[in-house]
Amino acid sequence: MCIIGAHCASTQSENVFVKESEQLLSILGGIGVIVFFTVSGMLFHYEKYSIKEFFIKKVFNLIVPWFISGTAVYLYVYLRKPPISFVSWINYIIGNGSYLYYMTVLLLFYLLFFFVKPLRSRVSLIICEAVTLVSILFFYDKIFISPYLNVFNWIGFFALGISINQNKKAFTKIFKFIKRFSGIILFLYVGFVIYLLIFTKAGGFWGILSAPSCIFGALCLAIVANFIVKNRGEGHLLSTIGDNSLFIYLWHMPIAGIVAKVMDTGVLRYLLIFRPLIVLVIMLLSLYVAQKVLGGNKALSLMFSVKVKPKSLEFKVERTHR
Repeated sequence: MCIIGAHCASTQSENVFVKESEQLLSILGGIGVIVFFTVSGMLFHYEKYSIKEFFIKKVFNLIVPWFISGTAVYLYVYLRKPPISFVSWINYIIGNGSYLYYMTVLLLFYLLFFFVKPLRSRVSLIICEAVTLVSILFFYDKIFISPYLNVFNWIGFFALGISINQNKKAFTKIFKFIKRFSGIILFLYVGFVIYLLIFTKAGGFWGILSAPSCIFGALCLAIVANFIVKNRGEGHLLSTIGDNSLFIYLWHMPIAGIVAKVMDTGVLRYLLIFRPLIVLVIMLLSLYVAQKVLGGNKALSLMFSVKVKPKSLEFKVERTHR
């Protein structure tokens, strides 16, 4: 939802309420990518696979869906705003000016942390985290490439995920301690967001105010997610969204653009804050259709990053309930 919000928040309106809604989605949008990189680090199970197994898995689970969806969205954009060229396609795929920067940076992290073993040491992970903190505060745009493709701006979050995975007991104790003050933390975050809305134009990822807001917001999101899982279990709609987050991320952009354009007219522009929810509902309907169409073909499901339960598993669950 956070990432979708950032991608459908644009408006041509100069109305104060609409502009404040746009800024709010921009502030919350910065949380999503931080969470994505941290969770990716937590799920970086390098010890389970050989080099060949690991990268075959990534080719089918990551690279193929990335290139298929990226090419489809690129054609959707550039057929309306030509010219189409190989260079512009490559730039779009790698995220140089597009939302796909996350995929490029994530693949680089997989390569770095898989092959450079010293990077996975406790000291190196702490250094990575410190580098990212300094970078996003002061130096995020000081090199020749886009700050979104600047690995220094993200490597600390991926490293944090690895640290959490390596030290589960220690981080569990830390998180339990933090949860004692969850009410105060959430209250402070809401206050911080209100301050940003009233007194600043901060939003997105970077800078003295935006960066702490994103990190603080990511912590609050973890607290809320923990509460939901604890009270609702894992078999609900939010769990489905989490399981299919890659599908939603890769394919949501055209829908976000259409919704933003349609709702930036008349009274609909005052409902800007609801755009992410509308896009998410459309994506869930698309996911349902994709699962029905591709459910019998595992290869196609992988290509489009659609998570489908095997029929054998569904049969076992059904028999168990009987």
